[in-house]
Order: sequence, then structure tokens, then C-alpha cells
Amino acid sequence: MAVELVSGILTQLATLICKEAAQEVKLVVGAEEHVEKITGNLQAIQAVLVDAEKKQVNEATVRRWLDKLKQASYDIDDVLDEWNTAILKLKIEKEAGLARDSSVLAKKVCSFIPSSCFCFSRIVHRHDIAVKIGDLNEKLEMISTEKERYHLNSTRGSEEPERLITTSFVDVSEVFGRDHDENALVYMPKGIGKLTTLRTLDEFRVSEPDYTDGCKLGDLKDLNHLRGELSISGLQYVSNVREAEDACLKHKKHLRSLTIHFDIPPIDIANPEVIHDGRITFQKHLLNALEPHQDLEHLVIRFYSGTEVFPNWILSLTKLKLLSLDECPSLEQFPPLGKFPNLESLKIYNVSSIKKVGVEFLGLEESEGGQKQKNECENSKSSLVLFPKLKRLTFAAMESWEEWEGLPTEREIVVMPCLRSLSIFSCQKLKALPEFLHVAPLQTLSIEWCQTLGQRYQRETGEDWPKISHIPYVLMR
Repeated sequence: MAVELVSGILTQLATLICKEAAQEVKLVVGAEEHVEKITGNLQAIQAVLVDAEKKQVNEATVRRWLDKLKQASYDIDDVLDEWNTAILKLKIEKEAGLARDSSVLAKKVCSFIPSSCFCFSRIVHRHDIAVKIGDLNEKLEMISTEKERYHLNSTRGSEEPERLITTSFVDVSEVFGRDHDENALVYMPKGIGKLTTLRTLDEFRVSEPDYTDGCKLGDLKDLNHLRGELSISGLQYVSNVREAEDACLKHKKHLRSLTIHFDIPPIDIANPEVIHDGRITFQKHLLNALEPHQDLEHLVIRFYSGTEVFPNWILSLTKLKLLSLDECPSLEQFPPLGKFPNLESLKIYNVSSIKKVGVEFLGLEESEGGQKQKNECENSKSSLVLFPKLKRLTFAAMESWEEWEGLPTEREIVVMPCLRSLSIFSCQKLKALPEFLHVAPLQTLSIEWCQTLGQRYQRETGEDWPKISHIPYVLMR
């Protein structure tokens, strides 16, 4: 487990540096230095992980050291996700054009992209990602130094299996001879669907209809040996749902991570203030058709325009460990996420239409105050556990969110018994935390840019400070 975590983070670090370079801007000051330090520490740790995994069976100190490493790895993953989101937002701002030369056009653009998207981008850009990375690197240095106590043997160059390093970033000057246009988007080459034994394909971008040398979503059909992670973008160029069905994602049983990126569609200059119902309906059907294999562990959905994100297959993902909903501005209600039996990390960014997170989020039915669930508990003579394995929960830029509903009065329901980290960022209208969070085993609570919550839970002086004062690490700003 630790081996896979460290390897995955090393790959993410390399990818993020490439993405920053592609954007030609530095969102994180001193990014290369931070990455170099973390990479060095992780590689030093990686060299002894095989031996550590063996020794932890009989040595409790090594087992505790691995637990520290896993927690630090999860924290680094969260910060890298925040960094990646900031880069993505900058890219969208660029693609939207911002139309600085025309105030009228700028107004039209804003009708398609919530203003909070741009405000949040600017906040994140100057947010303390660098500070967080620096703090995590110090923790990682301590973990790396601590390993010397346990006399762990290095396996680098001998027992350590060779790992294929891949990347989806390509030197534009060497692709299709297009050195005359370095700013052009690079699409997947035509005929990639014939590489039926292909195992690694980090990113797949659907080509524009008039790009004859590109590919369609259906070209994924026979690539059933793909493994690891896959990100699909360019879905605004998909003309019908059949293309998504032809991709046959549910046959790709070796994929563990899937990102479905709907992209912001081209702006309709003639009618800029209308988000067509037809497009929302089409995206809903498209999402249903992109059903992954049930063994999927990580799922990210970005720029989805529907009012609900509840495809027919969502609850079949019983092995799902991470779910991220990013930039879904029209979403009005969450699916019953509390029913996922193995979900460990949940990240929700800029779902700006949500005003209330109700009991449906937990997986309860609103009708009759949860009476159905109460009867089920009485019949089974056991407690109902919701979000049974959730460890990390993040909400950010939920500009309309006012209420987070608690539980019905029944005591048979247990919520988030493993939750260790809760982060709420830029949710200005949220009034209070539900009672079930006050008894969760939180180790870290971060409330930033949330004026109402910040006052309510202010250290020592807030009216509800006593309810969270037992949490070891509380960050308010």
C-alpha cells in the first residue's frame, strides 16, 4: 500500500511541474525547489519500503512509521490536488478569453462561468499552497530521517521492481511536424484505437470535428488492457451518446482511476445568457454512458452541467476510495454518497448552486425523518453506519451553501466513524456544522475564508468553540 502511494505521488509531482510549464505561469512560488525536496525525500523513503513492508508484520515501531508515511502521503495528495485545481482554473480562464477588450463580451462570459470561479481562482493563486507544501516537506524530512532508526535495507537497483514512468505531456515541436503552431492543442493521433495491447494512456482528448487526424471517443473501445489512470476530456466535441457507449469503459477492468472532464463549451455569442436544457440533458445521458468497471477506485467529475450527478452506475462502484466533484455549477443535490462502503476521500469544489446539504448526502431518505432507516436498524439489531471509511472530506467555493443538515434523532445511526480531516474553504454563507461532526474522531479541522463559520467556531471566543476544542489541530483564517 505504501509503495503504491509513494509511487503515485512521485508521478503527480512530475506531472504538475509539466502542467505549470505548459501554462507559462508560476502559481506556486519556488515550485521546482519544493518538488525537488519532496521528490528527494520520497525517493529515499521509497528505497526502503519493500523491507519496511516485510518488517512491519513483526515490528510495531516500523508499522507506526509506515502509518505516519501513509498519513503524510494522503496530506500531500490533498495539497497536490489543490495545486492541480488552481492550474486547471487558470487554464479555463485562458480558454474563456476573459475578453478584457470588451466589457459587453466579458459580461456574457460571466453568464456561463460563475463569478466565484474567477474569484476563487485568484484566491487560490495567492493562497498558501507553497506554505502547505513546505510544512509537509518538513514532516516528510522527519519521516525520512526516522527511517534510519529501524535499519531498513535499501532495495533500489536490486529487488525493487522496475516501474514504467509515463506522461501525457508531449513536445509539440515533435508531434505531426506542427512546429509552426506551438500553441495548438495536441490531440490523440488517429488510429490509436488499433493499439489493442496498450496499457498506459494517462489522457485521452476527443478531437474537434474538423480535425481529420484526430480521434473520437469510440476509439477507446478495444483498449481493454488499459490500467492505472485515465483522464477523458474534449467531451464537448462528442456528437451523440452512442460514441460514449462505444468507448466501453466498463470493460476496462484494470483501470483504477478515471477523470471525466466535460470542458466548458464554446460561448454562444448570439445568445450568451442561456445554458440550453438540451446540453444539460445530453451531458446527463453522456455520463450514464461512460460507465466504468465496478472495480474503479478513484473517480473525478469536472465541469458537469447537470442538476444532479447520479448516473445509473454510481452506487455499483463498491470499491471506490476517492471521489471528486469539481466545478459542477448547476448541481442542486448530491447523490447518496454515504452509501459508498469503501470511500476514504471526498472532495467537492465550486458546486455553487447547492444551498443545503441534506440527509440525502448521507444516504438517508428525507421522508418521514429517516423512519425507514430506523426500521431497518431495528430489524437488523445493528447500527446503520454511513460513510463508514471516510477519512478526508473537503468542501471549497460553495458560494450558495447555507445549511448542513444533521441527523434525525435516532441514535442507531453512526456517521463518519473514521473521519480524520475536514477542510472547508471559501463557503461564506454556511452557518454551522452538523452535530455528528462534533463527535467524529477528527484530528484536523480547517475552516478558511468562511466568515460565519469562522466567527461561530473562533478559538476561545466563538459560541461553538467548546464543541470542537478537543480536535488536536484546528486552523481558522
